Amino acid sequence: MASPKITATTLLRNAARDRGEKTFAPATTCERGHACHWWTEGGCIVCAHARRTARHEADPSKRKAWARNQREAHGQENAARSQRWRSEHRLRFNAVARARRLKNREAIAATEKRWRERNIAFVRARETNRRGRRLGATTSKGRSYVAFVRWSREAAHIRCYWCGSNTAPAQRQLDHIIPPARGGHDSLANLCVACKPCNRRKHAKLPEDFMGQSELSFS
Repeated sequence: MASPKITATTLLRNAARDRGEKTFAPATTCERGHACHWWTEGGCIVCAHARRTARHEADPSKRKAWARNQREAHGQENAARSQRWRSEHRLRFNAVARARRLKNREAIAATEKRWRERNIAFVRARETNRRGRRLGATTSKGRSYVAFVRWSREAAHIRCYWCGSNTAPAQRQLDHIIPPARGGHDSLANLCVACKPCNRRKHAKLPEDFMGQSELSFS
């Protein structure tokens, strides 16, 4: 029985395997004429990608299930690897992100707008945190904080913390009991719901300096 023919591509494949590499540059093109790298345990990378794409298009639900399982099994590992790569290639990452944003500006803006509309409570909490950091306050980003912001925006009626009047959603604002400008933290314990007139009048006053409060008493 004749021994299998040893080609230059076979030698290159074996050498790549010995080095522990996953791909190698063959000495020839594939059957479809692709001049590209091959898998050491398979064939042409372009052909393999085309076959995988065809399978995904034929059964999208199977592809989604596979992606979901991969995220659940390797989510933290992949996130750490992505973060490490971005840190090591910061300039390249920023350039690619900037070019992508310029090329798809309208589509990205529309996607971000839809996301903000679906997550308005998170957006409001983030804006409040940002204002607090700008004023030097210690900030909080917990789920309770976001839940409080959502409740303050969606509840039908909430009493103003300072004057006790009933407020509709369009008539109320979040307020810091101790203003960040006066050393207050941007945390759930330091937040309250105030009517717009009280919030404007209080501004950066301490509670004991503001005469409109109804729930706090100071000796």
